[in-house]
Amino acid sequence: MPLTLKAETPGDVIARCRKLQGKWGVRNTKFRDWYNIIKLKDELFQEGMESVASNDPRTGYNLSRHLLSKSIIAHKIEQEGLTPLEADGTSYLENFVAARWTEHEQRYRRIGKQGWLWHLVSWLLSTGWYAVFSMVEQDRLWSEAWSPAEVFPDYSDDGLVEVVHAYSLSAIAANRKARLLGWPLKSVIATSVSVYDRWGFDANGDIANTIVMGKEFVKPPTLEAALNKLGRLPVFISPVGGLPDTGGLDPDWQKHFGESVIATNEDMAKNYNKMLTYTQQLMRDTANPRWLELSNSENGILSPANLFKRGAIFKGAPGEEVKPLPTPPIPIELRQMMYDYQGMLQRGMFPWSVFGNIQQQMSYLAMANAASASMQTLGPYVEAIRGLLADLDNYWVDSIRQLNLKPHGYEEPKT
Repeated sequence: MPLTLKAETPGDVIARCRKLQGKWGVRNTKFRDWYNIIKLKDELFQEGMESVASNDPRTGYNLSRHLLSKSIIAHKIEQEGLTPLEADGTSYLENFVAARWTEHEQRYRRIGKQGWLWHLVSWLLSTGWYAVFSMVEQDRLWSEAWSPAEVFPDYSDDGLVEVVHAYSLSAIAANRKARLLGWPLKSVIATSVSVYDRWGFDANGDIANTIVMGKEFVKPPTLEAALNKLGRLPVFISPVGGLPDTGGLDPDWQKHFGESVIATNEDMAKNYNKMLTYTQQLMRDTANPRWLELSNSENGILSPANLFKRGAIFKGAPGEEVKPLPTPPIPIELRQMMYDYQGMLQRGMFPWSVFGNIQQQMSYLAMANAASASMQTLGPYVEAIRGLLADLDNYWVDSIRQLNLKPHGYEEPKT
């Protein structure tokens, strides 16, 4: 659905953005489910009862993030269609973009996000999506890794046609951002506000951008003439992993259109937590049985307050009796079921041998199979990061050349 530059009010823009948000409601609900599993939320908690939340999802997530964020990625510029002399100049371009990425890493560490790639990989593994805004101007170029939960795209067969970045800012952050970007404000913002940043194509196929902060325009619908030369929106967003259906087979297709790294084990992890909780409760009931007291006394013999005190003394009359109620034995099949669950958890993410949990000597073949299984798990995310960074590198270079920009002292390589 194309954007129009008719006389829209801020309310019109907010309504349109919220409509696009609503389209991805099922996806965002799934994001929260996966995030709760990764942060080890104990969904079986009951007051006065044992419950267990296995750390398997978090350890798998941590290992995935370590392997992806610490990998060495070579930044390559496309050479298709270049003459041999022009191809020789790509080494300068590759060094130029590599230096920009180093600056990005340093900038993200300074603002408390631990590094640009770390931040991107964290969202990618948590949600199965990436969302990056990138812009090249006369004096600088930059890319921001956004939370996919705050970015709502609209695709066509030709690619991304509209995207909304909806997020909240504190009063201090909103006022500072408006000042840094030159956004006009009618008055100083005193409370947290919602921001709607919308990019898309208008009815004529031109790129336009609109930003609403609170209930007023800080950037009214504006044509971005320079970006029309590139022919694409400055937002890179895509699902990673999951299943291909977009509604033809499953009305809840958004649940699997891009998947977190822990999605395959989602239901199994919940069942495993139930079995661990059940086992721990059985063990407590065995160690602390229920008691049967045969007594004519009004006060009884036992008291809950003193029952498990060390050295407690209880008094009873002749003929009175206290005995534990028999507890059913723990099923011998329970341990085998736990082994079955553990095997499925390992097949769904990483073999435990990858973490160094080796009970006996491993052959080279077994080690190779463990490494291969790990790469199978990470494969979609590795390819997504490589493709995204290549897209961003080429976008930067295309922007510099086609728009005749000179950010960061760029000089066109001589050929």
